[in-house]
Amino acid sequence: MKSIGTNAFSNNKITSIIIPGNVEYIGNGAFENNMIRSVTIGNGVKMIGAAAFRDNKIISIRIPASVTEIDYFAFEDNDNIISVCYEGARPSRDKTTSDFGLPSSVIFKNCDRSGSDL
Repeated sequence: MKSIGTNAFSNNKITSIIIPGNVEYIGNGAFENNMIRSVTIGNGVKMIGAAAFRDNKIISIRIPASVTEIDYFAFEDNDNIISVCYEGARPSRDKTTSDFGLPSSVIFKNCDRSGSDL
């Protein structure tokens, strides 16, 4: 499977997911409106679509270096989220934490290198 389609697993009661590295694209709203607290994104995923993880219970997430595009509001309405660690260079679009749907208090940083904020 190369992609997870638009709204593929939305509106369920999923609490954790592991996305293997052979998936390249996580579609818009793919996991929207669930109860997800734990997310593992495999190295190989290239794009996270708009609102892909909107309205969940994610606390923190590590995004592998293979991800080069994170679309708007990908993590919106995860009110308990504290940190987002990104292992690669800054995603291709020049976005702020609010563009990803994250509150400004969330630390979005490069975890694999200097640990500096992106």
